[in-house]
Amino acid sequence: MNTLFHNSNGANAQQHQLSVEDKPVYTNKDLMNLLGIKNERLKKFRDNGYLGYVRYPSSDKIWYTKKNLEDFLNNPIAKYEAWK
Repeated sequence: MNTLFHNSNGANAQQHQLSVEDKPVYTNKDLMNLLGIKNERLKKFRDNGYLGYVRYPSSDKIWYTKKNLEDFLNNPIAKYEAWK
């Protein structure tokens, strides 16, 4: 398992072990293309806690897991609030 900084609820990132299932697979660019949004909107989703993410300790690059994306898409509050 890799040690990553993980943020799934908009709070300060915490360091812990992620399983293979939680392996980061999407970049900001990937999600912007999948969701048809700009970087500012994606950042708003992260900042408001609607979209979880992971970050390697030695990097500023943000990654998203399949679970992060599924949780975001299945969150009824995010469906309503995030797109305002």
